[in-house]
Amino acid sequence: MVYSKEYYKKNKKRLKENWKRYYNKSKKKILERKKIWRKKNPDYIKDYYKNNKERIMKNLKRWRKKNPQKKKELDRRYREKNKKEIKKKIKNWKIKHKEKIRGYTKGYRKKYPEKHNAQERARKNIIIKNILCVNCKKQKAEHRHHEDYDNPLKIKPLCRKCHNKIHRWKKLK
Repeated sequence: MVYSKEYYKKNKKRLKENWKRYYNKSKKKILERKKIWRKKNPDYIKDYYKNNKERIMKNLKRWRKKNPQKKKELDRRYREKNKKEIKKKIKNWKIKHKEKIRGYTKGYRKKYPEKHNAQERARKNIIIKNILCVNCKKQKAEHRHHEDYDNPLKIKPLCRKCHNKIHRWKKLK
């Protein structure tokens, strides 16, 4: 329905409330119609996006700021749903950018030689096949965690999740 500007200004609150009520009642129907319409009009959607890209991105940014938990949940669902595609993309990126990765690795080695040396000694001397994670005792240990790099052979075998948790806590402290 199209309203005149004066009418809309006077009744803005009421109109929004009516729309919310209608939307909540008929949400499934509305979303289904949108899906059908989008399938029928892909060119219009592409053109609209091209013409309004800045505004769309600005609104997206604002929404992400307002709804960090929802965004996190959507990201998690997306990653869960598209695991294979994501792995392929990462693999292809690594193949295309070998030199970049080498540069990162060299930079890390130069910046943290004691960490690198401790990790290499532990990798060569301590085999962690068929060992469960020390923290959760549920998953296989994939990582060797050093509490102290001066003792390179003193490690905790951890799964990826637990290792990431430990490092996240260290960053927060």
